[in-house]
Amino acid sequence: MAISLKERVNPKQAVLVILDMQKGSWPAKAGPVGGEEILTKLFSLIKGARAVQLPIIFVRNTHSEWTTTKSRKEQTTHVGVDYRTRYWEGTPGNDFLEGLNPGPEDLIFIKHSYSPYAHGPMDLILRSRGIQTVLLTGGSTLGAVETVAKDSMVRGYNVVVVDDCVHPRSGAIYKMVIDYVNRHLGITASSEEIMSCWRGNG
Repeated sequence: MAISLKERVNPKQAVLVILDMQKGSWPAKAGPVGGEEILTKLFSLIKGARAVQLPIIFVRNTHSEWTTTKSRKEQTTHVGVDYRTRYWEGTPGNDFLEGLNPGPEDLIFIKHSYSPYAHGPMDLILRSRGIQTVLLTGGSTLGAVETVAKDSMVRGYNVVVVDDCVHPRSGAIYKMVIDYVNRHLGITASSEEIMSCWRGNG
C-alpha cells in the first residue's frame, strides 16, 4: 500500500533539509532572481516546521584548500570559474542568505560536495533521530537537490521534494528533475500541501 503524503511528513519521523542557500551560490542580482525567488515559501515552511517541532538541517556547502579536490579545481577552471569563489570558507559567500537563521535546536551540517552523505555522518545523524523521510529544499534543482534525493532513496529514506522551495522552480530543468523524482526517487509536493498535513487537513 502506498504511503500517503501525511504519513511521509509526520513530524515524528521526518526532517526538513535546506540545501546550499548561501550568498555565494545566489548572489544578489539586478536582473533575474536567484535563490531569493523561493525564500518567501521557504520561510513559511520553516515556520510551519518549527510549529510542529519538525527537525531542520541547514546544509552549508563549504570549500577550502583542505577539502577541494584536484578534479574540482580543474573542472571549475575548465568552465571559467575561480574555484575559490562562491562557498569558500571564511568568505561572505559561505553565509546563508538573509533571513535564513538557524535556531539553537537546528543542525548546521557542513558538506564539501553535492551531497552531504559523501564525506560526513549524514546517514548516522538521520538514523540516530529515527528519520524515515527527508523533505528536500534549496538549490540547485539539478545539482544538490537531485543528488541528495538519489542518495537518500538508495539509503532507504522516503524522499519528498518540496516543489515550490527548490531553485530554479520553473523551466525545462525543473520539469525534468520533478518528473524524474516522481518516477524513480519519491514524490513531490508543495509547501502548502505539506503544511496542510501538519495542520491535520491533509
